[in-house]
Amino acid sequence: VSALHRELNLNGQVMYRDVVQTDASINPGNSGGPLLNILGELIGINTAIRADAQNIGFAIPVDQLRDFLPEILDPEKLNHVQLGMRVGNGNPARVTFVREDSPADRAGIKLGDEVSALDGRALSGDIDFYVSMLGKKDGEAVLLALVREGKPVTAKVTLVAIPKPDGKQLAMQRLGLNIVDVKESAAKRFRWTRNGVLVVAVEPKSPADRGDLRPGDLIVSMGPYWIAGVEQVGALLSGVRPGDRVDVGVRRQVQGMLVDDEARLFAR
Repeated sequence: VSALHRELNLNGQVMYRDVVQTDASINPGNSGGPLLNILGELIGINTAIRADAQNIGFAIPVDQLRDFLPEILDPEKLNHVQLGMRVGNGNPARVTFVREDSPADRAGIKLGDEVSALDGRALSGDIDFYVSMLGKKDGEAVLLALVREGKPVTAKVTLVAIPKPDGKQLAMQRLGLNIVDVKESAAKRFRWTRNGVLVVAVEPKSPADRGDLRPGDLIVSMGPYWIAGVEQVGALLSGVRPGDRVDVGVRRQVQGMLVDDEARLFAR
C-alpha cells in the first residue's frame, strides 16, 4: 500500500473516492479480486489500474465493501423473493426496516428486533443473516429467533415470489437503451467471461445518449453489480426512479483495442 484516501479520476470525472493505492500488480481480469496484506487479511477489492502512472493499482477499502454487502446480498434482488425486512447495525443484527403488508410484517417482525438465529443456526451479525438467506426460494419458510425488549420471540416468515420485471422495457424506459443478452461469440470478442448485455441502439437525447453510450457497447456493470443478462438489468432498474443516478460500466472496442469506461446516467 503506497497511499490511502485517493481519488481515481476517469475521463475528467471522479469515479472512485477514498480508495487504497497499491504498487502490487493489478492486471486486467483482477478486478473484483482481493487485495491482501502479508498476513492474508483482506484489506480491499481490486478495482482499477492507471497504465499512465507506472501501473499503480487501486482497491476499494474493505470497510466500504462491508457497507455495500447487505444491498449486494439482498435476497429480493438475488432470488426474486419478497422478505420485506432489512437488518443492520453489525452484531447483534437488528431489524432496521419492515415493509407494510410484507411477509415479515405478516409474521409479526418489529423494528428494533434483534435477530439471533435463522433456521436454528446462531447468527454472528447482519452480514451473516444475508449470507444465510442465500438460496432461499419462493414458498420457503424461514424460522427466525428474535429478542424483543429482552424477551425471546420466534417468527416464521414465508417467502413470496416477486414478479420478474421486464429488463428490456425498463432499460428503454429509464435510460433510453435497447439491449439484448450477449451471445457467447460476442463475449469472446470482448474477452469477457461475466456475460453482460449488448447495446443494440441508443435513443437520441436520452440519458444513455447524454452519457455517451453507443451501439455495440458491452454493459458489464450497474452500480456495484456485475451484469449477468437482461433479466438482472430489470431487477436493478425496477427500483430506480426519475432522477436517480445509475453508474454503468462498459467495455467497447476503440480502433481495434478493448477499452473499459464508466458512464454516470440519470434515469428519466
